[in-house]
Amino acid sequence: MGNKQLGFTIFESLIAIGLVSLVLAIGGSVFFLSLRGQTKALASKELRQGGSAATLAIEDYLNRFAKQPIQCLSTEQTFMDFIGNDGKTTTFHCLNDHLASNSAYLTPDGLTCLQFKAHCSKLSSSYPQIYISFTMAISNSNLNALQAAVGSKQAQFTLTKILPTKI
Repeated sequence: MGNKQLGFTIFESLIAIGLVSLVLAIGGSVFFLSLRGQTKALASKELRQGGSAATLAIEDYLNRFAKQPIQCLSTEQTFMDFIGNDGKTTTFHCLNDHLASNSAYLTPDGLTCLQFKAHCSKLSSSYPQIYISFTMAISNSNLNALQAAVGSKQAQFTLTKILPTKI
């Protein structure tokens, strides 16, 4: 009877270890690329939702409470003041990195208000037409090390509204 060899040689073991590490390296890079893609999608979704919610809050105020703008200026301003039906003044502007009104922040903590622009024009019927535009970004304080690789995410939101009250 011949000499039977049990187990693997060192060379066979090294080849097996090399193949396993190659498969793990490829699998790991695919995993991290998909994780980065999910992070980008999540950041975009958060930005869209926060900006849309702020736009809806401003539009809701204009529909329900705004009587007229304090000044209907055709030049762009960094804020917009309105007189409400109750006679109180409400201001929309960027404040402490948030889009804000007098009473509340309109954007969540993870977003930063980069710019707010507003102007007004009078239509021939004397009804004011309000133009509001603001730019939001994912705040750097909200990004962890993986999300920092996503890069700068920002979006602009606009709102045009004709107020139902004549000036």
